[in-house]
Parts: sequence; C-alpha cells; structure tokens
Amino acid sequence: MSLEEKMKKRQEIQQQISDLQNQLRQHQIEQRKENQQKSGSSMDDMLGGNRQAAKAKKGGTGMSSASMQAIISADSSMHQVKVQGAVKSEMEGKAGVLESEIKLDEARGGDTTKKREELAEVEAKAQDITASQMEILSETEKDLKEAAEADREAEKKVDKKDKTEDKDKTDKSDQKLGEVSVDETKDTDNTVEPVNYEPVDVVSEGITVSTGTNEPAGNNVDVKV
Repeated sequence: MSLEEKMKKRQEIQQQISDLQNQLRQHQIEQRKENQQKSGSSMDDMLGGNRQAAKAKKGGTGMSSASMQAIISADSSMHQVKVQGAVKSEMEGKAGVLESEIKLDEARGGDTTKKREELAEVEAKAQDITASQMEILSETEKDLKEAAEADREAEKKVDKKDKTEDKDKTDKSDQKLGEVSVDETKDTDNTVEPVNYEPVDVVSEGITVSTGTNEPAGNNVDVKV
C-alpha cells in the first residue's frame, strides 16, 4: 500500500470516528433529557401533567432498550477502534524503520531478504487492522441509525395514539353536551303556562244585541287574565 493510500484510509477512518462521536453525543444528550424528564414527571403529575409526561408513562418517549444497547455497544466499539489505531500506528512506525534499513542494506550490498519478509508481514498486519476498523465503524454506525429510526417510529405511533384518544374524548364530550341540550329543549316544550280566569261583572247599558232589545248583556262575563 502506497503512502497516499495509507493517508486516504486514515482520513476515512478518522471521519467515521468523528461521525460516530457526533452520533454518540446526540444520543447522550437525548438520554440526559429523558432522565431530566423522568425526574420532573412527579411534579408534572401534581400540576396536571402534560403530553410528554403521559408519553413517558406509556413508554413512548426517550430511548428504547435497543437504542441504549446500541449506545453501549458503540462506546465499546469506539474504544476498540482506538486501541487498534494505536497498534496500527506502531506497525506503521516499524514498517518505516524497516524500509529505511532495507535501503541502507541495499546501498551497502547487504542481504535484505529477511527484512523484506518482516516488512511484508508488518504491512499485512496494518492492513488487517485497517479493514477491521472500517468494519467495526460501519457496523456501529448502522446499529445506531437503526436504533434511532426505531425510536422515531415508536414516537410517531405514540403521537398518533394520543391524537386519537384526544379526538375520542372531544367527540364524547360534544355528544354529552348535545344530549343535555336536547333534554333542556324537551323540558321547555312540555311546560304549559296555566291560564287563570276571573269572573267580572260587567253591566252594559244600551248595548244592542242580536235580539234587538236593550237589555243588559252579560252580568258574568269571563275575562281572560
């Protein structure tokens, strides 16, 4: 492997390490938020609670056990990659020394066969370490993404369930209000105001009635009050 190829591989590994560190940091932030939320959940319940506290009780917020396991595994993998990186650096340093010695021996006309074999072995080990690092980082990144996606999907399901429950509660409340309104209307329709009649003596003089006489009409005329 040429020096340029080695540098390129090293940059790729460093970039993957950086990406994983960012992902781990984000997961750790989310974990801290979850812990803070749990510590304040009792106060939320006393004050009437909120949607986030309800989600926490339903198990739909924060991190899943799979996500927590992915973080623990990723942290262990990062440590392993760093240890491998230190070993690889040592191998590369040894390879550099062997290359210099081989050049000197060749300039002096010495036998370089043994050192060349040793150099090939050291370089092979360094390449194996690089491949192992790449595999570990790739697998760790995949696990973290899958765990994060699973958490997001679980959160969406809880949100959907909460919205459905809220809608059902609203519909039931509206239905009850409608029933009360109908009952009140029925009560109003069935109420009949009593009509009082009081007899009043009315003396009418000179009223012409159908008989053609001038007799008083109606001593007891019912007047509607």
